[in-house]
Amino acid sequence: TVTILDAEKTQHKIRLDGIDAPENGQAFGTKSRQALGDKIHEKDVRIEWTKRDRYQRIIGRIYLDKRDVSLEMVRRGVAWHFKRYE
Repeated sequence: TVTILDAEKTQHKIRLDGIDAPENGQAFGTKSRQALGDKIHEKDVRIEWTKRDRYQRIIGRIYLDKRDVSLEMVRRGVAWHFKRYE
């Protein structure tokens, strides 16, 4: 999960669709979080989504330019494909 600010400075919690990653406190959790931050921190991104989960987080894909950030996280080895919710 990552928090994104929109143009009006409103916060939105985004759960990255189709991937899972280690949580904080788990092995490689810090490395995974840092990799995501390195990709999107203070950058303009586009979110594509269709639903919210039971915690009211947006379930969606984050795109930096035309690149799917979820796919890049998997390619980099800091997350894995999560078929259960696909």
